[in-house]
Amino acid sequence: MQRPWVRCLLLSAAWFAVLVAIVLWGRGWIRASFGDLAVVPWVIHSVGIVPVLAPRIVPRVVFGLGLACTLEGLQLLGNVGPDDPLWMHLIFGSTFDPMDLVHYVVGALVAFGLEHRLVRPTVHRP
Repeated sequence: MQRPWVRCLLLSAAWFAVLVAIVLWGRGWIRASFGDLAVVPWVIHSVGIVPVLAPRIVPRVVFGLGLACTLEGLQLLGNVGPDDPLWMHLIFGSTFDPMDLVHYVVGALVAFGLEHRLVRPTVHRP
């Protein structure tokens, strides 16, 4: 595939489908663990859709967005109660769990592994 943003668009759509399936059919630890794991590759490939970003810039942009969302989420975390709608729990979470950080790292490794696997350097022979 010549255009990396097309690959990112396809991967982003696939990860979004995985996230929707997790929300609809995942229960308990499956929703918590795999939702956290799948959201990172989805964000990385969604940012990669923007064709003007160099591939080395995308992880930095995702990190910055993640940091900004985390800081904002920490402010709103106390406002999410048991009676709030499901979408608020999915976006902001109900509690902090240290395993969330592990899932985010694993998700990032999955995304980078996919990129490494799908983007093979071409060898130019004279």
